[in-house]
Amino acid sequence: MTRDLFARDVMRKNVVSLTPSATLQEARDIFLQHKINGVPVVSEDNTLLGVISQTDLVRVLVSRGIDEMVDDSSYVGMVGWGAHGSEAQGVVGDRIKSLCVSDLMSANVFTASPDDSVSLLARNMRLHNIHRIVITERGKVVGLVTSMDMLRIIEGDGEY
Repeated sequence: MTRDLFARDVMRKNVVSLTPSATLQEARDIFLQHKINGVPVVSEDNTLLGVISQTDLVRVLVSRGIDEMVDDSSYVGMVGWGAHGSEAQGVVGDRIKSLCVSDLMSANVFTASPDDSVSLLARNMRLHNIHRIVITERGKVVGLVTSMDMLRIIEGDGEY
């Protein structure tokens, strides 16, 4: 079944993205609002520049010693970043105010064409241990396929 599917058939076309100048708190808010864990980073003309993920944000928490907080609220749901009015906002927020998306984004992004097969996307996700592939045409973001999208395909729910 997946041999007959292509990226264009399964990609999400309304891709949430961030600009390089967005703050880490804005990234956190986007992740929470859309219930996602990573987004492409794009220029004003929608050219792909990189990707930032929740893992990247957690990495900055750990590398800045914030992981020494008494509980794991900084990780689970990112409550420690001040989401939903958390009192911990001062603890974490003050330490990262100077950082923006461009400071943490991964510039090495796996991309695919809308004409690439779903099998190729799955293989690249598995081989490179990645959770999203940005679909581009002439360097512009036109879609996104995530590991959760792949599970929906396998499940066969018909919603791509």
